[in-house]
Amino acid sequence: MSEYTQKEIVKINSIQDYLDAIELYTQKLGFLKGRTLFRGMTDCSLPLIPKVYHRNEVSNNREYAIGESDILSNFMKKSYSFLSNPPKDDDYQKWIAIAQHYGIPTRILDWSEGCLVSLFFAVKMLDTQNDGVVW
Repeated sequence: MSEYTQKEIVKINSIQDYLDAIELYTQKLGFLKGRTLFRGMTDCSLPLIPKVYHRNEVSNNREYAIGESDILSNFMKKSYSFLSNPPKDDDYQKWIAIAQHYGIPTRILDWSEGCLVSLFFAVKMLDTQNDGVVW
């Protein structure tokens, strides 16, 4: 396994610890500032998979796709009353991005170029049972 695919867990106790760790790994792995993506999650035990796949213990992707399609179709029908400029019905990419923004389970993951934005999402609803994580 290469060093780029290994997962290293670093405990962070302050914002300065976090920024120092980001700087260290940016240099160590050769990432460019402003060209690195981060994802913050409030529970480090959750897998790094889209929310739509968390819905059920379904065994195949076809069932997930059907579930996502139904969810998105329902969202589209109900959203016209609160969206000032909804996309065209056949613009699936825009609809799925809007649905993701409103917390609807989709197949996409939100990532940020800002390490502090991701830190916010890692700690925003943190409880004492689970640590947050930034990928």
